[in-house]
Amino acid sequence: ISLGGGVVNNLAGFLASSLYRGITLVHITTSSMGMFDAAIDFKQAVNHPLGKNLLGSYYPATNIIMDPEVLETLSKRHILNGVSEALKHALCQSMHLTRAIVDPLAKDLHQALRDPEYLQMVCRECID
Repeated sequence: ISLGGGVVNNLAGFLASSLYRGITLVHITTSSMGMFDAAIDFKQAVNHPLGKNLLGSYYPATNIIMDPEVLETLSKRHILNGVSEALKHALCQSMHLTRAIVDPLAKDLHQALRDPEYLQMVCRECID
């Protein structure tokens, strides 16, 4: 079980995939980067002094628990880190998703980053 943000999710995922050729992996993610990327991705990797994500595997989590209200405890900068990752995925997937993420930010960046409904929508769209 991982309890934390994206780095904790990736480290726990890599360990879970390695122990006994794979054990049950449950992410309880507490950061926007975890919710919008690390916890929902199959890639479980950690950085190495020689490069980013050099140690890892592809291993899906059995369960992922996320509560967008937890994001209220984070700074806007940390929320925006995850939203930017969600936007990267959106740009590769669809104009509809890109607009759903960008339009509220363009209208009022600070309000969007503190809007629980907006953050929940980004979570849902990243999972779907």
